[in-house]
Amino acid sequence: MYPIRLFIVDDHKLITDAWTEMLNADSRFRVVGATNNSALALSSIKESSPDMVLVDLSMEPIDGYTLTRDIIEHSYTIKVIAISYFDMPACCSRVMEAGASGYVTKTSSGEELVEAIIEVFSGKRYTCTEINQSIIQEIVQPDEMTHAIRSLTPKQLSIIDYLKKGFSSKEIAGYLGVTNRTVEIHRYNIMKKLGLKNIAALINELNMRGI
Repeated sequence: MYPIRLFIVDDHKLITDAWTEMLNADSRFRVVGATNNSALALSSIKESSPDMVLVDLSMEPIDGYTLTRDIIEHSYTIKVIAISYFDMPACCSRVMEAGASGYVTKTSSGEELVEAIIEVFSGKRYTCTEINQSIIQEIVQPDEMTHAIRSLTPKQLSIIDYLKKGFSSKEIAGYLGVTNRTVEIHRYNIMKKLGLKNIAALINELNMRGI
């Protein structure tokens, strides 16, 4: 049964390095590969033959939803756990529909990530504590902002991720390989959907919601 062979896909090298070190320190796991380039991920996964892949949802040029579907289409025996900054049930539901078996946020503890891997490897589905709390909140007291956030596209969510880290439109454009004007249009549409006036209000709203 052990070690569980893992492959990590995340566009931040600090994250893949940290997770690789943490998981390899546990005899139950062996990280057989990692990449920061989603365009190369599937071919690398095919070569590594992992039991499970940890997939970041906010990536370019291939987002985590598409990559998850591609992995499952390649081999239904490979399990996928989605990793995201967002604790939105809509994101969780979408990637589960694409074939993922688990969902963990990047603010989840290392212990919870380990629990998710063990549970999914045993054939179960796993959603982290933050997602479970968000689902309950949406059921008990949904609001207009929740509906608006649900309507954001993967591209818009990716741009929000960069905005939260303090990147300018020009810097985001460089990371995503698009024009500065394209990023500005996305920013305008995000603000319009959410009914917010500026980036500070956006970040404050997301922080209050634990996103």
